[in-house]
This record gives sequence, C-alpha cells and structure tokens, in this order.
Amino acid sequence: MSKAKARAFVGGVGSGKTMAGCAEVFRPDYANTTGAFVAPTFPMLRDATLRTFLGICDVVAAQGWPVLADFNKGDMVAELTTGTRVLFRS
Repeated sequence: MSKAKARAFVGGVGSGKTMAGCAEVFRPDYANTTGAFVAPTFPMLRDATLRTFLGICDVVAAQGWPVLADFNKGDMVAELTTGTRVLFRS
C-alpha cells in the first residue's frame, strides 16, 4: 500500500475515475474518519458520484457485506459501518 500523501487518477471520460474514487472510501485506512465528495454542481454530484457510491453500497451489501449504515438524503451524509462519514457537497 502506498504511503504517498496524495494520489491521482487522471483519465478521460468513462475511464473509471468516479468508480475508483467511490471505492477508495471503503479502505480500512479511512475507518472512523470524515471525508467529502465534491462536485461543481449538485446535479453532477447526484447523477454521477452519489449514484455510483450508492450503487457500490448495494452491490457489496448483496454480497453479504453491508457497508452503508445510514444515508441522510436531506443532509447528504453517508455513515458507513466502519465509522467513516462521507459528506456529499457541491
């Protein structure tokens, strides 16, 4: 596992940047921390990042590992079973 302070995924449209970023949240390194997904506009956040994130949560839960403890749609905050808190902001 890299000890670098920053990592980047640079790619074109459809290369998997959103998927990689959403999957990153589930790493054990981030247990009991707070992070954020940020997009320029709310529709971009809702239609791409949030949709991908919740989709991953559904797929993983179907495999027998429920990771999403709570999602507050009004506050746009996800709480994971690891204690990770994810804010969705535009």
